[in-house]
Formats: sequence, C-alpha cells, structure tokens
Amino acid sequence: MSVNWDKYASAEETKQQATKNQDDNAVISMPVIDIRRIGDLRVEHTPEPANRAHSEVFGLAVNAEQLAEIRVKLLRIAEVVIPLICE
Repeated sequence: MSVNWDKYASAEETKQQATKNQDDNAVISMPVIDIRRIGDLRVEHTPEPANRAHSEVFGLAVNAEQLAEIRVKLLRIAEVVIPLICE
C-alpha cells in the first residue's frame, strides 16, 4: 500500500498527487506505530524522485479473509483529514 509521510507532504499535497480526479479522493491519516501493531505490517520510507514523502506499507495478506480483517483494523485507526465531497 502506497502512502505519504506527513513529515514531507501535507494532506493537501497528498490529495493533489491523485492520478485521477482529485475530487474523487479523500485523505486519511494513520499513526505508523498503530499500523505496525497490525499483524505483520511494516512501514518503510521509500522516497521517489517526484515524491520525497512516498512510503510503503508491506505485509498485507493475500488471503481475502485476512485482508478484510486487516482493512477493518486499519479503518479503526484511520482519521479523515480531508473528507470525500459527495454532491
């Protein structure tokens, strides 16, 4: 899972990086320490030439049932920073 480190990119900058319509995207925040407490997830800073903030979450389950469980746990620690605007 590709994420941005807020040390290097604001929520607005992150939203502007959307490859499709920016208005179809929200921005959430999750504490790294909480992500690392979920199963075998690990977070690594993997900067790219055009995105110093780029990071990756590794260890997502391949099994659909395990992946659903991990998604629920991630949802519980997520905070909406920029909400999705539905019109």
